[in-house]
Amino acid sequence: MLKADREFENKFREWSASRDRFLSGLEKGKPEVVAQGWQKDYMQTAKDKKPLAHPFANENVVDRARTGRS
Repeated sequence: MLKADREFENKFREWSASRDRFLSGLEKGKPEVVAQGWQKDYMQTAKDKKPLAHPFANENVVDRARTGRS
């Protein structure tokens, strides 16, 4: 799919390289990267944060509790 759209492929590769640099800097404890720590929560849900998604119209709170979803 990326090969079909060169511009999209290039943007993805730039983003991927940037993400790799960020994760590497975070792992090494680089202060300028740690200051941007919000990026780690941007790609994965933080455990202590309330989910932003609301239940589906046909789903009630009991269904969500039974399935373990918040």
